[in-house]
Amino acid sequence: MRQLLTDVDGVIEHELMLPVYVVALSLSTGMCITTCSCVFKWTNVWRDPGHGTMFMLFLMLGLWSFSLLLITFAVFLNYRSDSLEHPLTLNFSIASEATFVATSLWLLVAMYEVRRRVMNPRPSFPAAKNHMRWYCLVIHGFTLALVIVLVVFSQTHLTYTAPDGAQDSLVSWLVSYITWGTWALRLVSLLYAAIVAVALQCSKKRVIDQPRGLLAIVNVFFLLNMPYLVIAPMAEIRARTNAPTGLIDSPWALSIMKALAFCSGIILSLIMGISVGSFDAFYAAKIPATVANGRSKPLTHVQTSQDIIFILGETSSARSTPVENR
Repeated sequence: MRQLLTDVDGVIEHELMLPVYVVALSLSTGMCITTCSCVFKWTNVWRDPGHGTMFMLFLMLGLWSFSLLLITFAVFLNYRSDSLEHPLTLNFSIASEATFVATSLWLLVAMYEVRRRVMNPRPSFPAAKNHMRWYCLVIHGFTLALVIVLVVFSQTHLTYTAPDGAQDSLVSWLVSYITWGTWALRLVSLLYAAIVAVALQCSKKRVIDQPRGLLAIVNVFFLLNMPYLVIAPMAEIRARTNAPTGLIDSPWALSIMKALAFCSGIILSLIMGISVGSFDAFYAAKIPATVANGRSKPLTHVQTSQDIIFILGETSSARSTPVENR
């Protein structure tokens, strides 16, 4: 997660926090990639958009963690200065912004697919497969376009007259301004995920038990990321206005919040690993096929919304579905 900047000079990271960032990001990267390899089935990724969007969420979260890990190494090499004027930091930051955007977008569509599967399942597998293709085309196409634009600007070596009179690289300023937009997108995706989780919990007509597995993932991701997303802009406003803002004045507050956000991949992977049986059962549910007279006829067995929520949230009396060999 990039530091919000109004210039490209960056900040000096706390020496004691850099090893913490390395450990957190290394574990997040490894555990997210392991989750993609062990939990998800490649054939289901393209067949079922619910399965596929969750796979892409963990994949992009792992790649985002890896890009931040590279930025952390670059900061080490640059005497702890997290500055976009450093070429290595700038190049890794472009990758970080792209994967950050992709992670936020996949979180949005993943939560949409969970809500749709519970409330209004798609009538056929072909329709579901088409949705997954469109998701990939739009999300990855957008992020690829972002990378291409930033790389082109970096290769043109255009300069920008900064407020302090210095001639800075134009692409450095573009990345610093884009950061505000990518953070706003992450904020929207987290709020949407939280709203969907609350809506499923409060929908008494369709829900007989809380979807604990889903709520755990959403709540943890929300709690780990939201503090830094909110406090960092406040800290930037404080820096502009020189107004005291309590906790934000602590030199360690933002660093600790950033470290918690870096642990997202670790915690989410652990939750997914614990609930892998219910995850497999949930996405193995048959989708009813639409017949000519407009009525839905099940392929084998149509699971009710109560069944689906029961799978999502394992109660104390439920037994996990055995995991298939992959």
